[in-house]
This record gives sequence, C-alpha cells and structure tokens, in this order.
Amino acid sequence: TNNEEKGIKKFIFLIIENINSKRFYSLIDIPFSCSKDSANYFYGKCQELHDKVVIINNGIKISEYKFEETVRQKVRYEVGLKEEDIALTMIGRLTAVKNQIFSLKLLKKLDDKFKLVLFGDGEDLEILEKFVMNNQLSSRVFFMGMRKNISAYLNGMDVFLLPSFHEGIPFSIIEAQANGISCIVSDRLSKELAVSDLVSFCDIENYEYWLEKICSLNLNYKREQYYKIVKANGFSIEQSADKFMKEVERFRRKS
Repeated sequence: TNNEEKGIKKFIFLIIENINSKRFYSLIDIPFSCSKDSANYFYGKCQELHDKVVIINNGIKISEYKFEETVRQKVRYEVGLKEEDIALTMIGRLTAVKNQIFSLKLLKKLDDKFKLVLFGDGEDLEILEKFVMNNQLSSRVFFMGMRKNISAYLNGMDVFLLPSFHEGIPFSIIEAQANGISCIVSDRLSKELAVSDLVSFCDIENYEYWLEKICSLNLNYKREQYYKIVKANGFSIEQSADKFMKEVERFRRKS
C-alpha cells in the first residue's frame, strides 16, 4: 500500500514508479489486488484498470489454524512461557515499517507477566536486540527467527500486535484471527484487516492507549470457532484460488 523506502531512496523509487507506470499498466490484462488500499496504490493512476480491479483475499489453509489447547501447552513450554504469562506476538520481517520497536517500548511499560515473542528475520534484528539488552528485557523477549510451523506457535500466543506504519492485508493477521487471537493493530491500516470481532485499531502515536487496550483485554473466551468465522468471510485458500481461476477463465472467454 506504500513505498517502504526512506529519504533519497524513497524519492528515487517514486520517480522510477512514475516513469514505468504506463508501461506497467499496458502489460496488465486482469488487475488483481489483495485489498482496496493496495488497489488504490497500484492502479490509482489508471482509472480504467482501477475500475476493473478484482480483489483476491489473502486466503490461508484455514483448518491448519484452528486453535488446539494441547498444542498450546507444548508450544508455550518450548518457547519458555509460564502458565501465568501473557504472550504478545508479532510475525513478519524485522524492519522499520513493521515497527517492532514500538512493541518493545510497550513491553517496557507493561507488567513482567507480559512477554513478547517475535517471529521473523530482517535488517532491524541487531537494532531490536540492542534495545532489548539496553533495557533489561532479555528475559521477556523471545526472538524466534524464521519458523515454518507458525500455525502451531500461534496456539501459544495470547495477543497479536501489528503497529505497522502501512500494510496491505498480511497473511499473519488473517492467520491470527483464524486461531482466535485478540489483535491490536495500527489505525493507519485498512479496516479490511478486521475479518472478525477480534481486531482493535489504535493510534500508534498514543502509547498509553495501546497499554490500556492490552491490559483491558478479556482473554477468557473460546478460540476454537474463529476459523469458521474467517472462512465465512472468504479467506480460505480454496475460495481465493477459485475466484482467481474464474476471473482467468472469464478473460479467456472474452478474448
């Protein structure tokens, strides 16, 4: 939904995008996008394509993300979480736009029972590790790196944080909702992220509001049924694939 670069590099990228946009548009037969915001960014300069955009949801293998209590216990033991701990988590590339540093600053102000579990790797790893060390948070932050079985680890988490400066609709937020995790996300992100009642939008300029929201969450609810809600809203990989193929076949018939 936006250019992730900064400073002069961002400026250069924008120039390149403007120069190449007409050529880019001329190559497109079917304009797809994963969200309305993404469609506005990529096709906003071409009304003809923008009017034809087909939204294909970031579908997931929903059944894999159904909450399992037995898996939860195994995961928390592996990570090093105690029964009374409240596990906050972020999943994604460790980079400035994802704003992991925001979550670390929140953690610093929260009670010791709150822990932060970070999944992913990226250019900001060293910066984040240094912040953790300098603020005596080593016993409360878990850097998990890249993991293939994220669906299993989600069972052990309690709150999903997404304080990004901008996003499309990342798979991680859909996966978290399918697993029944309470999600607190940046108010700069698209409301399309909320495919269930688990999502709360908060101002990333207001740390206190995030702290209040985290501390006031009621985590005593049944998570097992949320995968059905996510599916009912059209976010299964089967639904996405089916919609994609129907659009391709429709274009072939017209051609």
